[in-house]
Amino acid sequence: MSVFLFSNGIRVTFDGYRLFDMHNLKVTKGEESKQELTRLLQDASSDINEGISVVGNYYGVPVKLVKKLVDDFTGSCNVEPERYLGFDIRQVKISFGKEFSKESATFESKTYAEIEIGKDGCLKAKVYFDGSKSSFMTSDDCKNFIEDKHDFLIKLRSLNVLLEEYSDIVKSLEKWVE
Repeated sequence: MSVFLFSNGIRVTFDGYRLFDMHNLKVTKGEESKQELTRLLQDASSDINEGISVVGNYYGVPVKLVKKLVDDFTGSCNVEPERYLGFDIRQVKISFGKEFSKESATFESKTYAEIEIGKDGCLKAKVYFDGSKSSFMTSDDCKNFIEDKHDFLIKLRSLNVLLEEYSDIVKSLEKWVE
């Protein structure tokens, strides 16, 4: 499990064993890294939860899974990734951010959400909230993606999701495709 936390005062990545703190230019390993991440998350938890809620409410990004992870990580970094995966879901990636528009000479930024879910094959959606063209892709190996909105929707609807957090993701993806 990887954690990337970037805000005004915090810039850290955690790979399950090492914590890279780019803001303070230090690296910690093992239990010390987990304790440091727990401390950072506890200090920032109210801001993180508020930000997650704003993104969910304003943009309609599915955030239940992210909220659950943040709450569990805030208590302890000894979180088992398998607890968050479903029957048809063996990997998940949720990103929300901004990127510079390639078409803009004035460095305008576009807000987007990117979601990748799958087991043996994967579905990947990148949705822009400014009206730019979104992409809906499928892959049999979770590496080489082909854009196919129709196939994406068929495979999305065939996912067997039992956890509420994944139902939230599937509903959002269905809404975005249509």
